[in-house]
Amino acid sequence: MDYSCTLCASVLYHCRLINDSIMYIHHIYDIDLCDHSGKILRMKNYEGHIIMVVNIASECGFNEQLEEMELCFQLFKDYRFTILAFPSDQFNQEPLDDDEIVMHNEARFPVTYPLFPKVMVNGKQAHPLFRYLTNALPGFLGTQSVKWNFTKFIIDRTGKPVRRFSPITNMEIVSEYIANLIEQQPR
Repeated sequence: MDYSCTLCASVLYHCRLINDSIMYIHHIYDIDLCDHSGKILRMKNYEGHIIMVVNIASECGFNEQLEEMELCFQLFKDYRFTILAFPSDQFNQEPLDDDEIVMHNEARFPVTYPLFPKVMVNGKQAHPLFRYLTNALPGFLGTQSVKWNFTKFIIDRTGKPVRRFSPITNMEIVSEYIANLIEQQPR
């Protein structure tokens, strides 16, 4: 059965969140995602993978990182690594709707890793995945919010969030971290 992403996100939000705390989400694999067609995808499908979750925006100055992230994905995808990219207008830099985002990326920064519909990354309406990650990996001075577009969260093969990178961190450093994680946790 197909659901609209709005309905899917709403159902997930109301089922899983009470009083601004995460409820029932004991593991990242308990979280569901919606693709562009509204179909539910399970994070459990990525079990055993190293995952980078990132919030993106088409008008952000860090947009060139999409190309660098694609290179990273191509380099490591055969080692069960993936990138999950979530557009967000949380910082007023993503004015496009979901279809326009896909067309924009195909024209300027074609990517082959999964690109999801637009989500909120902070606040009460934040997607459960970002609520989980910001709770597990607080930012600077322990803050639990995403500070800007292109914040990257790394999840190891066991589903444990292990590292958070700020948008200004060079992708070479992120790629090196992923390479080390692949070496530590072979397929």
